[in-house]
Amino acid sequence: MQDFTNLRIWRRARDLGERLRVEPITRTTRRNADVAARLLKASSAVEIHIADGAAQSDRAQFARSLGAALGCVSDALRLLGMAARDGQLSAERYLMLDIELQELRRMILVFRIRVIAQAKAPLGVRASQVNAPTASATPVVHLRYEGRPDT
Repeated sequence: MQDFTNLRIWRRARDLGERLRVEPITRTTRRNADVAARLLKASSAVEIHIADGAAQSDRAQFARSLGAALGCVSDALRLLGMAARDGQLSAERYLMLDIELQELRRMILVFRIRVIAQAKAPLGVRASQVNAPTASATPVVHLRYEGRPDT
């Protein structure tokens, strides 16, 4: 259990959410207002999941909460794209927010990998002794095709 306000990823999520609230997306139609409201909800949910996970005494539960935060960031990215396609955002603002959301997603993913590694560490091993990737490491995803090749 730790103080979530000391987590850099929580502060980053909070700042992004504040920016979305202070500089709202243009709401010209009912659909646009719905997209803007859902984007705000998704960005707020990222903060909530991180804070909730930090309050857990179990590292595995914290990792699950970080996974939920990743899902909310993905949803926010999708909604941001919808807002941009509907003309609710300038290209410059869209790119700025997209970059910030992508960076937040990367930070949460790397932090989640560390938390999972700590959860799997044997009892008595300090968190600093766990061999986990650094914050600058880029996660690698290996995909394997399991279908039949076309002949």
